[in-house]
Amino acid sequence: NKGIGQPNWSVNNIIKDWKNTYTENVARMVNDYIMQKNANYKIQTIKYTVLSPHSKISPHTDNDPKPRFFLSVSAPIGCYMEIYGIRHSMSEVGALYRLNSRCIHSPVNESNEYRVMMTFDYLK
Repeated sequence: NKGIGQPNWSVNNIIKDWKNTYTENVARMVNDYIMQKNANYKIQTIKYTVLSPHSKISPHTDNDPKPRFFLSVSAPIGCYMEIYGIRHSMSEVGALYRLNSRCIHSPVNESNEYRVMMTFDYLK
């Protein structure tokens, strides 16, 4: 078991706190869907990402660009991903979004609630 962050990590190595939970089931379904569409991808990490109310992360590109997918868990109206200065809503709960992390992007939460995404990073 190489653990999270290693190229041979799999959903089968999910942390024990997520074993036999709704989170594990969702992670498996999303990973299976992504792998059907992109057989050359290898899962690297699955994590929850949270953005506090009335906050944003400054525009940036990721240092280690990789295919990244977001499953919207809770994204109230007022939450979006700004890509090259253009706002893209990610408010549809249960929707899966793909981000090219080499693009300049900035997650923004202008709502009074937390924005929660399940994030999937892959290696090609």
